[in-house]
Amino acid sequence: MQISTTGLRWQLGLAADTTARLYFSAPAESDIVQIAGHLRGPSSALARTLPASYAVQPLSRAAGQPCLAEVVLPDPCYWTPQSPFLYDVQLELTAADHTTDRLETCLGLRRWAVEGNHVSWERRRYVLRGVGADAPTADVIAAARVAELALLVAQPEAALCQEASRWGVPLVVDLRGLTCSNSGGWGYDWAAAVLVVLAEPAQVALWQRQPHNFLLATCLTPQTPAAAVAGVDGDLWAVEIGPGETPPTWLASATKPVLVMRGQADRAPGEFSRRACDRLQQELAPAFDLAGYFVIPGDMP
Repeated sequence: MQISTTGLRWQLGLAADTTARLYFSAPAESDIVQIAGHLRGPSSALARTLPASYAVQPLSRAAGQPCLAEVVLPDPCYWTPQSPFLYDVQLELTAADHTTDRLETCLGLRRWAVEGNHVSWERRRYVLRGVGADAPTADVIAAARVAELALLVAQPEAALCQEASRWGVPLVVDLRGLTCSNSGGWGYDWAAAVLVVLAEPAQVALWQRQPHNFLLATCLTPQTPAAAVAGVDGDLWAVEIGPGETPPTWLASATKPVLVMRGQADRAPGEFSRRACDRLQQELAPAFDLAGYFVIPGDMP
């Protein structure tokens, strides 16, 4: 019998230089009553490593509480674009009727957070620069890595998230076209998926109530007035503008980080130019100090 893994999630707790604690959880309504297994790593496509194995230990729980397990990592290696360290996970899941199942995946540990009106990575300010990419191939991921660019991708498949995680290419996951309100389990908890953009404030509020390892951005329009976002949830605000447009002036003093995405009618698909992102930043710099600058080919939705 295959045990349903819907709602099964992991979350990074303590994230110090010397120790990291990871927690795996299943919702209270799940048929999973115990999570065990082991985690092995780190590994990296860009460096030699000395992997070790660490036990995933079940934690006791009260009736009606989520099923929990914990793994403690000494001397953890955190995932960054320059050093994309990953850990392999093998979980052993036990259901109430004593049937068992296994789940194998990989994960990366990130120290990626909001600090005031900017984001930090490894405790330093980090500005995302990237391009929109429709179903990027392995060659596109390789080009983005060389150019030190992130990719804005609509509803990427797990294989793409895994490839980007392996090579250190940050992904901004564009779910503005998503019709469902839930990520459906492991979802986009891949190392490369640093940010998820949603169009519906209600969706953002729902996702914030669930364990996740990425930042959430609520999408605004250039016409959005400042008074309309006072109660809008989300770690960031994202705004898409057309060629020649600029963000709303009030975003210059926004209390949250802002990601701008500008359509470029003269850009061809597959053109990955860091210069285009830098030009956008230079153009907006006199009035704005933003958390990210993305250019989008004119034929992308």
